[in-house]
Amino acid sequence: MHKIQIKGYFKNYSINEKIEYNEIGHLIGNTINFKKDNMTIKINFKNDRIIFTKTDENSILKHKFILNKQTYSKYYLKQENININIPIFTTKLKKEENKLKIEYYLDENKSNNILDIEYEVLI
Repeated sequence: MHKIQIKGYFKNYSINEKIEYNEIGHLIGNTINFKKDNMTIKINFKNDRIIFTKTDENSILKHKFILNKQTYSKYYLKQENININIPIFTTKLKKEENKLKIEYYLDENKSNNILDIEYEVLI
C-alpha cells in the first residue's frame, strides 16, 4: 500500500458542474482509494476497463468504462432500495503512469463528462 497525493477534477458539461480533487489517498495494487467531503471514491484499473465507484451516505454510483463501448452505470439509492442502470459510452480512456483521463457521455444527452486524475506516490 502506498500513500498518494491525488489531484484532478470531474467535469459534467450538461449541468456545468466541476468537482476538484486535491486529496490524500491510497494506492493498493491496481486500485486508488480516497475520500472527498462525505464521499468515498475508488478507481480500479483492469486490463481493458476502469471501474469508478463513488459511495456516500445516500447512494452508490458505479461506472464501468471500456473505450468505444456502451456500458452501464449502476446507481443504487440506499434508503429507497432502488437500482438504476444508466447507459454510458466511453469516448476516451487514457491511462499513463500516474495519470488517468476518461471522457464519456450518458446515452441521452451526449454532452461530455471528463474525469481527469493525476497522482503522486508519497510513501
